Amino acid sequence: MVMFGFALKDALSNTLAGVLILIYQPFRRGDRIIISGFDGTVDQIDLRYTSLSSEGDRILIPNSTMFTNPIKVVGGSKS
Repeated sequence: MVMFGFALKDALSNTLAGVLILIYQPFRRGDRIIISGFDGTVDQIDLRYTSLSSEGDRILIPNSTMFTNPIKVVGGSKS
């Protein structure tokens, strides 16, 4: 039961962080960002993960990580 609570806590924190990221838009699709040692171009932002692409790799970062760590927006999109 305790493990279920911890799993639910993580899912809820990622979802809430995803909603806040979508509302405040600190970065957008096409922006190049650096966070927690990962560097890539934002491909997709959904409620649980933000997807980056870097040199052919796809990196999924939980939105709670995106919301609680410093993000460097290196190159913005043209939109």
